[in-house]
Amino acid sequence: MSYFNTNAYYQDNPAAQRVALIVVCIGSFLNPLILSSVMVAIPSIANDLQADAVLVSWIPTAFLFTTVVLMLPFGKLSDMYGRKRTFLRGIIILSLGSLLASMAPNIYVLIGCRVLQGIGAAQTMGTGMAIVTAVMPPARRGAALGYVATATYIGLTTGPLLGGFFTEHFGWRSVFVFHLPLAIFVVVLTIWKLKGDWKSDAELRFDWVGSLIFASWALLVLLGLSMMPSWFGATSLAFSCGLAYLFIRNQSKAEQPLVRVAALRANRVFSYSLISAFLLYSATFPITFLLSLYLQYIKGISPTMAGQFLIVQAVMMAILSPVTGHLSDRYEPRLLTSFGCISVAIGFALLLRIGFDTPNSYVVVSQIFIGIGFGFFTTPNNNAALGSLTSAGLGIASAILNLSRTLGNMIGMGVVMMIIAIRMGDALIEPSNYDQLLSAIHIALGLSFFYALIAAFYSFSRGKVR
Repeated sequence: MSYFNTNAYYQDNPAAQRVALIVVCIGSFLNPLILSSVMVAIPSIANDLQADAVLVSWIPTAFLFTTVVLMLPFGKLSDMYGRKRTFLRGIIILSLGSLLASMAPNIYVLIGCRVLQGIGAAQTMGTGMAIVTAVMPPARRGAALGYVATATYIGLTTGPLLGGFFTEHFGWRSVFVFHLPLAIFVVVLTIWKLKGDWKSDAELRFDWVGSLIFASWALLVLLGLSMMPSWFGATSLAFSCGLAYLFIRNQSKAEQPLVRVAALRANRVFSYSLISAFLLYSATFPITFLLSLYLQYIKGISPTMAGQFLIVQAVMMAILSPVTGHLSDRYEPRLLTSFGCISVAIGFALLLRIGFDTPNSYVVVSQIFIGIGFGFFTTPNNNAALGSLTSAGLGIASAILNLSRTLGNMIGMGVVMMIIAIRMGDALIEPSNYDQLLSAIHIALGLSFFYALIAAFYSFSRGKVR
């Protein structure tokens, strides 16, 4: 089907709209499930593969880096060649990377498999919301995006729980394969039931130069952060600033850029939504990694128990996202998102007091605040951003919105890697350096608190959508 015919097929066709929503929701469930389940297995991976704290930090970071680098290019390619095709290919590559990761003989091969998983994730994350936004009428778009967010948070919820269970009973390698039957199911469902495709009728060209500059920038940022405070790390960060300037300049002059800088500047709602998402995800993504280390090393609890404690935040998100999705169709999103940012900041303020003797219930309470905040932020923020655009470029717009989130994840983890490298160096995590580990966790949580406050400012300042 052409772009026009595909949209005509889904217009006033609730059954077809539901199929598209189900497919995207399952895909949105898989990515966070894979990411969060592995977080709980990191201490076991470190012990089995004899990897230091900085190397195991690359297990989530390699996945995020690849996703960040490729999400914009795949968003553009999906507009050119079809969002369904890109989405389907992403699920297949993600599953292949998971299978290979389960057989990795050492930490370096495992990190390489995480890169392959990131290639697949970039394709699904860059297209899913665009498909939903294209098929749903404006009056139901917020609710539909709320269901996508709920699927994401259910993945985050079940990930630590299932990851802890499989790690404790079947070993860390099982964490990479238990989700494969569901991935096969979504591949079959996409081929069988998701009709047509979504691509632009206009002739588009791919921006290879911009993609290369952006990839080089992301690589230098991560290398620089992970190798601070060395001269190489500082030099890498300095060069990354130059590449960031070069990328913006290139995109401003390119005929068909990955990002239309002038359009972003002109659309205050979309651009401030991006900034808010970047800041809040920078704040919150490392929390699962940090609390997994805290609970299993400093508190000495099992992977299964740690997974149970870490699901609280995601449960709150899953419960609230459909509700706030409906609310964002009726009320100004900035009121909902600003409240969410403040609630997240309160949660981090509480976590700044954790220590060797802190009750585990205290960690649960702090995560409730963070979960409530994110439940009020994500869907209204996405609805406001995508609702401010026309439908033709939703593939790249969805990719940019997801990029702001994933870039926030990557930068947040990169800063945590830098803090751990400065406080602990390349030492293995042992009882003798638990004081340094706790200090690194406190510093990271303090930065997250300030990120959340700044996100609240941008969220409220975006102005009225209606």
